[in-house]
Amino acid sequence: MIEWIKNNLILSICIVAIFCSIIAIVIILVCKKFRRPNNKKDIYDELIKAFGGMDNIIEVKARESRLSLVLKDYNLINEDKLKEKGIISSIKMTNKITYVIGSSAKEIEDYINKKSK
Repeated sequence: MIEWIKNNLILSICIVAIFCSIIAIVIILVCKKFRRPNNKKDIYDELIKAFGGMDNIIEVKARESRLSLVLKDYNLINEDKLKEKGIISSIKMTNKITYVIGSSAKEIEDYINKKSK
């Protein structure tokens, strides 16, 4: 086998190159399938869906790194999706829920208010 590789060096290099190309294509396709949206709009839309959709949001208010929401139905919240999107923690009160989001809380508030108009 090694003798054949030595005698057919160009063919061997082509076979290795094709094999590496196939592996690279598979990796790229898998990464595209499981990629996270890198557009802020897409991320914010996914957060809105996790809050139960625009119809479920009555009021939204941002303060520093927190986003407070008054919702119609708190059972529609998808906690797993929120954790997946990087929500650090939540504080549940009787009439609202507050999420620790980080520096983008104000941007999310503006985005939701803009969509609700």
